[in-house]
Amino acid sequence: MGRLVIAMLWGVLVYLLWKMFFPSRPTLRGRNSREGQIESMVQDPNCETFIPQSQALRKTIRGETRYFCSKACLQAYREKSKS
Repeated sequence: MGRLVIAMLWGVLVYLLWKMFFPSRPTLRGRNSREGQIESMVQDPNCETFIPQSQALRKTIRGETRYFCSKACLQAYREKSKS
């Protein structure tokens, strides 16, 4: 029983020394992902809601790029701008 405990302690010691001298490499997951980056917010001109630019519907109207939170807001904006 005593030998088993000593063997386990040696194993833990070897493991800790290995981790100390050979730290793990960073994964490639963060290289191509947008994790940790701040995304710009845009405002819907119809309902005035702020939404992340990557999730917004982007339309060019009269030479200006507008961002909308939904198709319903886009349609409502088009109706408002006709009158």
